[in-house]
Amino acid sequence: MFCKGNKTKILSLLLSLVMVVALAPVTVLAAGDAPILQSAAVTTDGNVELTFNKAMGDTGGGAGGFTVVGDFGANKNVKAATLVETDNTKILLTLTTPVRGGEAPRLSYGLGTISAEDGGLLGEIKYFAITNALPHPVLAGAAPAAGTVGTSYEHTFAASGGTGVYSFYHLDPLPAGLTLNSSTGVLSGTPTNAQTYPVRIRVIDINSAHDIKTFTIAINPAVTAPSAPDARIAAGGGHSLYLKEDGTVWAWGGNAQGQLGQGTFDYTYETPKQVIGLAGIKSIAAGHLFSLALKNDGTVWAWGTNGNGQLGRLPAEMSRNHTPVQITGLSGITAISAGYNFCLALETNGDVWAWGGNGKGQLGQPATETISTPAKIAALQDIVAISAGYHNALALRSDGKCWSWGSNYYGELGNGTVDALSANPTPVQITVPDGIEISGICAGHQNAMLFTKTGDVYGWGYNSLRVVGR
Repeated sequence: MFCKGNKTKILSLLLSLVMVVALAPVTVLAAGDAPILQSAAVTTDGNVELTFNKAMGDTGGGAGGFTVVGDFGANKNVKAATLVETDNTKILLTLTTPVRGGEAPRLSYGLGTISAEDGGLLGEIKYFAITNALPHPVLAGAAPAAGTVGTSYEHTFAASGGTGVYSFYHLDPLPAGLTLNSSTGVLSGTPTNAQTYPVRIRVIDINSAHDIKTFTIAINPAVTAPSAPDARIAAGGGHSLYLKEDGTVWAWGGNAQGQLGQGTFDYTYETPKQVIGLAGIKSIAAGHLFSLALKNDGTVWAWGTNGNGQLGRLPAEMSRNHTPVQITGLSGITAISAGYNFCLALETNGDVWAWGGNGKGQLGQPATETISTPAKIAALQDIVAISAGYHNALALRSDGKCWSWGSNYYGELGNGTVDALSANPTPVQITVPDGIEISGICAGHQNAMLFTKTGDVYGWGYNSLRVVGR
């Protein structure tokens, strides 16, 4: 301990409690006479200066019962404790390992550590936070966005302040499949496990000053296109289609535009007939007076009316066709959807293609004229499901976000707005309640619905006859 150089004998009871060996006996005064530590602060050279409420006696230069603990429980090893000559209320703790910028050190000192000039002695073990104003880097920038299992992910951690270049480290496990580049701060990879990860990130500058912050990185489950119960049937405007397990397509109903694919423009077929010239079909879709089929080889075929270019030809060249024709310019297609007078196709890489009528921007293109050649919707990427409605459309992205475009006459866009006059070719994100995870989408006649992983259904748009459930 450090004490005044008097010769009064310390009581044996006190000696049994002292945590460190006394340099000299002291006289124990009343508790009110004990020196009180007012503050502790890191000096510019990384040592620690203590300020008491009264002048101290001679410390003898020893470390006494002082302990300075840095981040991660590292002991800074106090090698000397000396009075500051200009002010005997201050004691300088010289450390073997200096405190660095950004650390949050704390001080502990024990019974009998220091005495005042009048003989007052610290009477109990104390813990004290040490103020550290040394410059250090500060982690900054946006919080990491949520990721999705199976989808490429990237986030860059950034820092400001400090000196020189930075190094970045993680103190907790990262999401499975992701790695952190210590030189650039880039967190990247493809997540493999859906979970919310609290991760402490540490940035260090060239002076070993640092900052530590906890970031929450949420990885969502992979979103896949739903397997709808009616995947093998399709209902259009006055006609129906059925896909057999052998890959053939059968049709019945109205046929004035050749939408049944029978090689004729007969008016009605009451019993199913096999569509001519189709085999190896994996999915089907029916619009208003036209039909679509997707082959196993990723090509798309269409038949029926071509009044708005639904068959991939200019209406002036082909007004209708009673047998399937291939839509040129499409390959690697995994899903199709037929709206009232337009079509959508989803490519393997997550791109969406559209053609047909575009009066309300339902093709995702700024011009409102008919587009007979499939055009890619540039604003959509990483899409896993599509749905074409009357003059509106939906797309589900791999991160679980849903996008809509086209008519908003009855609020079909689902973003809280209604616009009866304008076309809306730019996809907008649908506003959904917090916490829901979308598993499926369906665009209808001036309305739309989505399905959640918990089995709930949400609807919006035109609500005649309570079609959206309200």
